[in-house]
Amino acid sequence: AILAQRRRSAALRVPMPAVVAHRAAPARGAMAGRLRRCRMRCVTAAVALACLGRASADPHAVAYSLVAAGSACANADHEVSPNAGSAQQCAELVCADPACGALFEDRSHQGGRCSCLAAGQACAEVADPDANRYEVTDTSTCEPKGSHDCFAMVYENPDFTGWSGSFPEGFHSADDFANFGAFDNGVSSVYVSGEGCETTLFGNSDFTGWSLTIPEGSHSLADLESQGFKDDDVSSIAVHFGTLQEPKPPAPPAPAEAME
Repeated sequence: AILAQRRRSAALRVPMPAVVAHRAAPARGAMAGRLRRCRMRCVTAAVALACLGRASADPHAVAYSLVAAGSACANADHEVSPNAGSAQQCAELVCADPACGALFEDRSHQGGRCSCLAAGQACAEVADPDANRYEVTDTSTCEPKGSHDCFAMVYENPDFTGWSGSFPEGFHSADDFANFGAFDNGVSSVYVSGEGCETTLFGNSDFTGWSLTIPEGSHSLADLESQGFKDDDVSSIAVHFGTLQEPKPPAPPAPAEAME
């Protein structure tokens, strides 16, 4: 009788651990699955936040998107800030800088700089774990960059006398000089107007040859020559706000048969 009772007790006890083990296994698996999903959600949320580019609820904040993480542009030479503090602030600064296009890179998460590419400039992509590349997606929120009331007056004589020509913001070859009252190879003094405005003088008509960039203010012949200027040798002029963008050579004339 005792032996039979022990057998019955053992029979009752045997399935219990099996049941517990059977139930515990999916519980551990489910918990691991939940942890994996939680980690994925956290990573996805972080990436989504970077991609969305809306760290602020401010409806006027500049919209931007992540182009590539751990990547930089070797030719992003224009530094907007040594450390913007965040990608959002870097986007704000890029948007307000007339030298910048839509593409920029930020290293503020590593205590590094915010820099940009010029409008239309392609990125020379290089791997860089300390940088992330972004793009301003809504340039309508940026400061208008079309004109900043910049203009330059060029004069025939070293003391701002003689004939004079007035050039608005933009690129002007020797063919344009007559339209603004100036003469090719005849400039001896220059006045630049507009805060933050500059003028670059070139020796050749296609914006090549020797060049000199001068800031706002009056520049006599003596001032200009001390900086490498060549008297009576200016054949193209660029009037610009901030850093000069790479000038594009004038388009070649259309073939004679196309003009007929």
